[in-house]
Amino acid sequence: MAMRTDRSAGRARANRPAGGKSAGTALYWPDLKFPPINLWSAPYRAEPGNKEAKMTEKKVWETAIAAAKPKFSELAASTGLNYGAEALYAYQACMKNNGLMKVAANNPVSLRMAMVNVAAVGLTLNPALGLAHLVPRDGIVCLDISYRGLIKIGSDCGSIRWAKAELVYSKDKFEYRGPATAPVHVFNPFNTDRGEFVGGYCISGIGEGAEVLVEVMAAEEIFKARDRSKAYQAHKGPWMDSEWPEEMKKKVIIKRAAKTWPRIGGRFGKAVEILNEVNGEGIVVDGECEAEAGGDAGGVPHEPVWDPEKASEATRARVSEVIRRAKAAGAWAAAEDYVKSQFMAHDRAYAEQALRKARAADKRDPADVEQPSASEA
Repeated sequence: MAMRTDRSAGRARANRPAGGKSAGTALYWPDLKFPPINLWSAPYRAEPGNKEAKMTEKKVWETAIAAAKPKFSELAASTGLNYGAEALYAYQACMKNNGLMKVAANNPVSLRMAMVNVAAVGLTLNPALGLAHLVPRDGIVCLDISYRGLIKIGSDCGSIRWAKAELVYSKDKFEYRGPATAPVHVFNPFNTDRGEFVGGYCISGIGEGAEVLVEVMAAEEIFKARDRSKAYQAHKGPWMDSEWPEEMKKKVIIKRAAKTWPRIGGRFGKAVEILNEVNGEGIVVDGECEAEAGGDAGGVPHEPVWDPEKASEATRARVSEVIRRAKAAGAWAAAEDYVKSQFMAHDRAYAEQALRKARAADKRDPADVEQPSASEA
């Protein structure tokens, strides 16, 4: 028999797990929405920079974008966004940002949910407009909505005709004239030394004529909202990694101002929910700071509590199969990666709990585990 000298022989040797045993047929996780994961191939055996690993990552996040299409199209029917255009913007964002690409590959569910949220709030990812962006944050892909995006939603739903947020510094001349009259604000926009930050305001045009609404916030109130953010307390999140802290301050002011806008729609509420629950921003209501998701009636923030007992039956069945295959292959690390990327909320809590218990009960050496047969794989 002729000796194999082609590249397939090298690949066959590379596909063998530790211990020198043949991998046999590749082992795949059961999943209907995402591509199967080969436990003996990239990214699990690939070294950093391996082209195969990069191609696998790319396929994962590309598939996540595609998986968002049905729900995206359903929601976009009312907000008017085009899936093809937004998918292209998302693709370009991932290709231009290595950090975003890696997070999207490791947690494709979060990318899919971010794409669905794009359709829910009706804000394009077009970078030229600066209304909304996909950003990596704390291991997930978030939809970050700028203060311009919040104003755009208010304008689209007919609540306001326009709005403008401005920050005030100690060297500016500022005169507040009431909630229904434009304030006097005189300053040199080209002066880089305007003094200490003292507060800000939002002026919004409402109705058909020249009627306006004015909302003001002192610096202490803005920082109080920031300090109540659980993410900020952990020294992470948008307040810490934002390149433009002024925009975060303006966003807080606009959130407060929106409470006085007439006929504010559900899209705005969804946008604020995303900013507070997913992105970890503090919010302000009627002059008092309110916790992000999970806060109690007293405004004291705490982490959301996910209950494993509330996991769906479909999730329980999938997790059972994942554990069976992980045990057969001794591939617990790969199983953990899979669980983190495929489940969220109550389902993820259940999956991680079940996986921990199964792994603790499995005392065998992975090198001694027989590989699954072709029929099992």
